[in-house]
Amino acid sequence: PRKIDGESIFLRRSAAGNLAAETLDALEIVRSMRREAFFAERYRALQRKIGELDVRLYALGQMPRLVLESAAFVGVLALFGAMLALDVPGETILLDFAALVAVLSRMLPAFSRLHYNFVQIRQHQAVAEDFCREMETNCFFPRFPAPDDFDFDGSFELRGIRFRYGESAPLFDGFDLAVAAGECVGVTGRTGCGKSALLALLLGFVEPEKGGVFSGGRDLADHRDGFLRRVGFVPQRTVLFDDTVRGNLTLGEAIPDAELHTALKRARLDDCLRHFPGGLDGRIEHGGGNLSGGQKQRLAIARALCRKDVRLLLLDEPTSALDAMTESEFSETLGSLRGKITMLVVSHREAALRACDRVISLDDRGNGDNLRKKS
Repeated sequence: PRKIDGESIFLRRSAAGNLAAETLDALEIVRSMRREAFFAERYRALQRKIGELDVRLYALGQMPRLVLESAAFVGVLALFGAMLALDVPGETILLDFAALVAVLSRMLPAFSRLHYNFVQIRQHQAVAEDFCREMETNCFFPRFPAPDDFDFDGSFELRGIRFRYGESAPLFDGFDLAVAAGECVGVTGRTGCGKSALLALLLGFVEPEKGGVFSGGRDLADHRDGFLRRVGFVPQRTVLFDDTVRGNLTLGEAIPDAELHTALKRARLDDCLRHFPGGLDGRIEHGGGNLSGGQKQRLAIARALCRKDVRLLLLDEPTSALDAMTESEFSETLGSLRGKITMLVVSHREAALRACDRVISLDDRGNGDNLRKKS
């Protein structure tokens, strides 16, 4: 039999808390790879197990007292019936009845607590069911359409984009940008000019007021699922889960090892993996504590490339937290991918932009007629 104690519940609660925190930290990655349902189910499974352990532990804790009190109650009733059958004098029966009342006075609080717990369960059940309905229907876990046959080749075009956050001034107003398949384009500009918003628009995290994103003459809003299957995203902050190398690469998706090794090689991390204890099944500590900054960043690139049909790589400030040496290594990794995959690199660091075929500036609020190109 499995051991049931407070420690096992504590460990599972810790695991659930870590999973929730990591998932929220990596929400952009989770959404871009369409793995919301996988992480939601992992969290639900942990909570179900915690609930089962809570119930069993509580039942085990209450069982001895309830069994003893119930046995005493049955014993008194049996004694009372036997005395009646044997024509025991009334005075004796009254004394025994008093003893029975004393026993019941102990039993009734137990039944009251049982009823109270039942009421609490009923009350919290309604809240839990409502919460689950919200989780299944709200925007954090969108329902994607069935996979379409959209064949994204890596080229895309933003036409007449107008976008703002809330009631603020537009970040983009009539913004146009065309990127060819296999091209590496850098995007730079001051803080708040719309660099990250541009990636959010491409990924479908936000919708423009006007305009759209097109590829091959088709609106990507109508082919979001097919498009995202061919897009890899590397956010500004690398988030790694307390999981294996394989788990961090796939996020629960069934991907053959051969494709994982290919992605690691393209990210120039295959040599490192050969020396990593356990290889693909080696454990990565919480937050990537047993990896260097450059290794974590290259692992994020490998995660973005681990699906063989990825045609577009989006990178948001990929070198902002790296030192000069690691930044140089990262730039070499980008250079090795140049021409093999379309890349959009958002950065204000020259080293990251050096590998790009061209660089555009969004310093003028992203208006299409104010783009400044660099060679």
